[in-house]
Amino acid sequence: MRNYSHKASNSWGDPGNTVHSVGIATGSGNKKNAFEIMQNGDIYVLGIGGYDGTNPDSASTLQEVLAALGTATSVNVADVIV
Repeated sequence: MRNYSHKASNSWGDPGNTVHSVGIATGSGNKKNAFEIMQNGDIYVLGIGGYDGTNPDSASTLQEVLAALGTATSVNVADVIV
């Protein structure tokens, strides 16, 4: 599968950098992610919070969506990834 990784800078901890993603594309011209974790711990999931699999800048994080629903006040990456 092809994924779509983001690299805003060479600095560790830059929230614009992807540290892990799961690609679901059908070809090299159609790269997108089902799941993406950024260096600052933000999590994006396809179809949640407006995440389209390619552009986290225009979407809400999983943490923000859960907080808005009142189901969680915060989500720690270590609690989600096993």
